[in-house]
Amino acid sequence: MIDFIELGGEKRPVKFGLNTLRIFTKQHKISLNSLGNLGEMTFDILMELMFAGYKEGVKSEGQQLQLSIDEFCTLLDENGKFDEMLTIFADQFGGGEDEGNQEAPETGSPGTLLKKSD
Repeated sequence: MIDFIELGGEKRPVKFGLNTLRIFTKQHKISLNSLGNLGEMTFDILMELMFAGYKEGVKSEGQQLQLSIDEFCTLLDENGKFDEMLTIFADQFGGGEDEGNQEAPETGSPGTLLKKSD
């Protein structure tokens, strides 16, 4: 599944497919289970994960990569799209829900993935 996020006035493709997750977990020597606990990652690794989803989306759409990781992170920040990107990851990584059966997540907004619970 490919989703799109508007960054810098353009719709950018995002895909967290199996190959993206395979490469990312191998590169960072982390388990697939650790992807479910984003709050335990360093922020740098989290942003690399978000960028990996963008790169895979670009590849899947047959496009050329237009942004570096620094440009991508700046656009996420300047466009206020960080939580939206986390939502896309959660939807794609979790397999999503049928539209008729969607329930609000118990943990609140996607930004809560980064907050440690007491």
